[in-house]
Amino acid sequence: IALAQAMQPGKDVYRKSLQVLKQMLPLPGLRAGYLWAADPGSGGRHSPPLDERWRRRWFLLDADSLRSVPEPRHPSLGDGPQVEVPVADVAGAKAADDPSLPPGAALWLQLGRRPTGMYLVASTQEDADGWLDALLLAGYLSGANRLGPLRQTLQPLSPSPGANNA
Repeated sequence: IALAQAMQPGKDVYRKSLQVLKQMLPLPGLRAGYLWAADPGSGGRHSPPLDERWRRRWFLLDADSLRSVPEPRHPSLGDGPQVEVPVADVAGAKAADDPSLPPGAALWLQLGRRPTGMYLVASTQEDADGWLDALLLAGYLSGANRLGPLRQTLQPLSPSPGANNA
């Protein structure tokens, strides 16, 4: 629905459907949650080196980037170097199977502006599938020059008129 709304913002059916679904999104993000990622500069590339340092981080995917951020309920747990990938750099994403990665469901991001890609690892296959869908959606919208409408689509809901703000 977010893709349809960003591609055809004038369609009332997409706008109405999105209003219902926005309550389930981590606005202004498209997806948020834990992923394992190698520290920047320590690997995470194809054929990971043995000296990589992997950390479990809270990630947010919005219309601009996939990046590690402090976890909302535990902001003090956001230690380590930040990981950030601009959405415009995501040329592809797919499931990966590499025994040298941490346990879980691995994702491979093909990065168009970098000589290599990067791995991320989700706790479950269902979670990895959700990240893949969101990353592919954002990458598609970037290629179609529709990140502005996605950014607009992901704006938090405004309070209802007359809502009690106490």
